[in-house]
Amino acid sequence: MQTPEQVLEAQGVTSADIEDMLEELQEHVESIDMANDLHSIGGLVPLLGYLKNSHAGIRAKAAEVITTIVQNNPRSQQLVMEANDFEALLSNFSSDPDITVRTKALGALSSLIHHNKPGIAAFRLANGYAALRDALGSENKALNLIHYLLHENSSDCNVVRELGFPRIMMHLASKEDAGLREGALRGLLELAQDKTGGGSDGLGGEDEKLKQVLEERIKDISLMSADDLGAVREERHLVDSLWNACYNEPSSLRKEGLLVLPGDDDELHSIGGLVPLLGYLKNSHAGIRAKAAEVITTIVQNNPRSQQLVMEANGFEALLSNFASDPDITVRTKALGAISSLIHHNKPGIAAFRLANGYAALRDALGSENVRFQSRKALNLIHYLLHENSSDCNVVRELGFPRIMMHLASKEEEDAGLREGALRGLLELAQDKTGGGSDGLGGEDEKLKQVLEERIKDISLMSADDLGAVREERHLVDSLWNACYNEPSSLRKEGLLVLPGDDDDDVPPPDVASKHFEPPLRAWTANQEDNRAPDTYTENKEAETTATPLLLGFKQTPNAQSSSSSGGEVETTTPKVKLCQDSSNF
Repeated sequence: MQTPEQVLEAQGVTSADIEDMLEELQEHVESIDMANDLHSIGGLVPLLGYLKNSHAGIRAKAAEVITTIVQNNPRSQQLVMEANDFEALLSNFSSDPDITVRTKALGALSSLIHHNKPGIAAFRLANGYAALRDALGSENKALNLIHYLLHENSSDCNVVRELGFPRIMMHLASKEDAGLREGALRGLLELAQDKTGGGSDGLGGEDEKLKQVLEERIKDISLMSADDLGAVREERHLVDSLWNACYNEPSSLRKEGLLVLPGDDDELHSIGGLVPLLGYLKNSHAGIRAKAAEVITTIVQNNPRSQQLVMEANGFEALLSNFASDPDITVRTKALGAISSLIHHNKPGIAAFRLANGYAALRDALGSENVRFQSRKALNLIHYLLHENSSDCNVVRELGFPRIMMHLASKEEEDAGLREGALRGLLELAQDKTGGGSDGLGGEDEKLKQVLEERIKDISLMSADDLGAVREERHLVDSLWNACYNEPSSLRKEGLLVLPGDDDDDVPPPDVASKHFEPPLRAWTANQEDNRAPDTYTENKEAETTATPLLLGFKQTPNAQSSSSSGGEVETTTPKVKLCQDSSNF
């Protein structure tokens, strides 16, 4: 019997293909709305299945996508917790043989439990602190997570002391890596400020060792140049605060005038964080430019304060330059993603985009022959901008967007998302009547009618399953026809606009995600049904009707009420799920 992974290989789907699809999915779910919709279209459970794939690159990329989905997103955090993704992430973080997989899983865990009380509780009950202790030697993310957990739950300080964290963090506080030092000092400060532990210092009697570490850091800091002192501003303050918390007196840094220096009030630049990052947008290596844009996307996503800081540091200009003219297609795509997140719900960012002729760069992106670069992200950004600023419709018409979008809307064999994005943009233009021509499309009504008639013809020839998958496109075509020609489209007349089940909220939406994740596996599952003995099939038919297995995801177990971990039985109110037997390697 072939495994699901072998089935995919037989179909010619390689691990590199799956990583590319996950990369594209990550771009889509950067939108908080699309992230929340992933579960409803059947995409979340298959994604979680990739955390157990035999290829390390796929496991790592799946965790990275999950990080994007749950970051600053309570609804998606809840959905991922309910799907039992926490357990898979913790398993990868604590025991995966690949260091990149462990790092990405830690990042996903950090985002999943941030401001998420059920997530924090699950982390504590699953003995997550032990896994963090093992990761401390190499992971700055682990230190940041420890600081956050102790800050939110001071009662955990005793657990951390008993697991030996103080001595490990003291060792890290003397390392060369400034990030590791600062993270370790923050954790030590949280422990020192909690006096419930053994020893008056709150560090379980490690005060002498700590004093030696701090004295060495103070000595090193006092010998630094002015530039180096500026780069360790945060560390200076942490050392002084930790000394004061443990020994009830200021450190010698304060006495020697090394705690507060001229220019320290400019926090963002003095810590050397954002400006160097923006500098990487101009690095000679394309991979570094792309990754820098990806980091900026994460920083500014749904974060008004970070959006403001990036704008003030002239990050917008560098991103727009990369988007408009970088020779590397990946760099341009990542820059577009960062721009989209930077100007979302950010009026100064939208104004800067308009003044910098950003629409011209968007037009060139849509006209590119590279399908990936003609991504839904570009079309979604156009739709968002026109929806927020209807006065921009004239600019878009003058730049020739309508004809380009009509071309994209007629692509039969391309990504359906491209067609839908193009139709949304055309609908925004059609509903704005300030442009030339009664249709709001600058006189392109005849061309549009031809495109819509072709789409209607194609839709009318589709099977029932295919019609379900293009529900959104059907409604867009009808709305656009009505906006331009003041009459319903023939889709409505032929009964193809609203189909049985379209208005039934209890019926799951079209399985759009399976186009990327599951087609070969469905055939494999069907073969298993055909090969099964008749009496076995009949005997188990009722059970399978209530819990259909998902080869890439999880299988519902309605009667399960508890789960066991190393700490014992843990009651849960969410439905218990278990991995399908046949998907352990996928």
